[in-house]
Amino acid sequence: MGELKHSMAQAAEIQRDFEEEFGADQELLGVGIGLNAAGDDLAISVLVKRPEAASQLPAEFKGLDVVVDVVGANTAY
Repeated sequence: MGELKHSMAQAAEIQRDFEEEFGADQELLGVGIGLNAAGDDLAISVLVKRPEAASQLPAEFKGLDVVVDVVGANTAY
């Protein structure tokens, strides 16, 4: 992996902004930091319950790709 376009500190700040803007959505289960599809930069990694929720999120947020995984509802055991 080469040099990334954003530092982890920058990505963490963008993640906080993303959580402030979209975190109230009950379909959103988690937000983290990962790599984009190309592997050349960090990305916002988002877990959602349903595909409809994924379609409501941006593909990019403040310069970072948004990578969405539909994981279904969480169940505590």
